Parts: sequence; structure tokens; C-alpha cells
Amino acid sequence: MTEDRPRDIQASLGRSNHRSVEALAEHNKRVAEGKEKPQFSSLSGNVLAQAADRINEKLVKSYGQNTALVVRDTSGVDWDWDFVMEELKEKTKSERNPFDKGVWILNRAKTKLYQVI
Repeated sequence: MTEDRPRDIQASLGRSNHRSVEALAEHNKRVAEGKEKPQFSSLSGNVLAQAADRINEKLVKSYGQNTALVVRDTSGVDWDWDFVMEELKEKTKSERNPFDKGVWILNRAKTKLYQVI
């Protein structure tokens, strides 16, 4: 899974409420009080880097034949991965690829697959 910010995966699996409306309202209150900074996510920044790191961690392991890696996008934003795919491919180049059926990113709505490798 991908995440825009730490703990997003936990939230998508129902194990954290840090992305709830209540948590957002509390965060906005702390921002207004100057106690926190606004949080932003960028596909070409932190989201891309995090996805590349996750894929690279998997490329060093063995999974057997007829295996694909499907990374599920958990972002609340419907990112267009085609926009950064060439950069993601560069960041995930490896001499070793245990996924003979490819490496893919599945969007949050589960309507589109993006081929990485």
C-alpha cells in the first residue's frame, strides 16, 4: 500500500482514526492556533518517494514463480500515476526482479492498474 503521510495505511485498514473528520477538525484548530503546520501531499514528492521505497524493499526478496506485486494506492486523492511513472520506473530500477508477472499500482477506486515494471 502507499500512503501520503505516516499512518495512512493504518487508517485505510480501519486501525487509526487520524484521517477522520474529527481528526481533521482538530488539526485545523491547531494550525489556526499556530501549534502545527498544514500538511500537504505531493504525488511528485513524498508520495512518489514512499511508493518507490516500498517497491524497492520488495525487489530484494524472493517470492517464487508466477508472482506479481500489486501496490494499492490508499490516498484520498485520485493520483494519476502516469504523470510520474517514468520517474517511478527510474527510482525502482534493480538488477533483481522477483516479480515475473510485473509490478503494478492499483488506484484507490480499484478501476485502474498502472504498470511499473
